[in-house]
Amino acid sequence: MTARLGMERTWSDIGQRRLEDILHDVLVHFAVADAVEAFRVEIQHEEELAQAQRAAEEAERRRREEKERQRREALVDDVGRWRRAQDIRAYCQALVATRPSVHAEDHVAWALEYADILDPLVT
Repeated sequence: MTARLGMERTWSDIGQRRLEDILHDVLVHFAVADAVEAFRVEIQHEEELAQAQRAAEEAERRRREEKERQRREALVDDVGRWRRAQDIRAYCQALVATRPSVHAEDHVAWALEYADILDPLVT
């Protein structure tokens, strides 16, 4: 008869000692082996849960970082669009001041509409 408890253990009739005489030792060994296996399974399960928790936390951290990156990118884009709109408006003022003409008025009206489209504070 063989049992495992991290190593192999064998029982057999030897000399005057029969297997029936050591049955209690055999059963204790199996009970201990079973308890050790149950403990190993429990530890493995706890390690798997901890690993899953770490993975979930890492995924949440990455999600927050990505959201923050997107917010920063949107802010920089909005500021760039606002500055372009401001530049266009300033250009239109300068154009009207230096070249007051009907052709310039059409161009200025169109440019100011475009500035409003660009400006995140207007749209």
